[in-house]
Amino acid sequence: MQCPDCNGTGKTSLVHLNKGFNEEKGRCDGEWRESIPCMRCHGVGQVPDQMADWIAFGKDYRKRRQLNGETLYQAAKRLKLSVPELSAIENGKVNHALYL
Repeated sequence: MQCPDCNGTGKTSLVHLNKGFNEEKGRCDGEWRESIPCMRCHGVGQVPDQMADWIAFGKDYRKRRQLNGETLYQAAKRLKLSVPELSAIENGKVNHALYL
């Protein structure tokens, strides 16, 4: 299926890349780029068909979690997952059935 994040282009639009704190300048450094490879499809423009189900599940799960007043951290702790794992589930980037 066509990647829903980049609409099949394999690239994301204008992005800022943070390069961390610059001691000399006393501020964070970074640069603007016109585009970078899409993080969902890794620049190929296509994702597995089943990812549509992962995305729908993740959106629904996040909505229910937020309606219950539970933070991402609290839910991850309750489910015995790391915060990045639960975030990936909520963003439909991984198959939730492997974790829940």
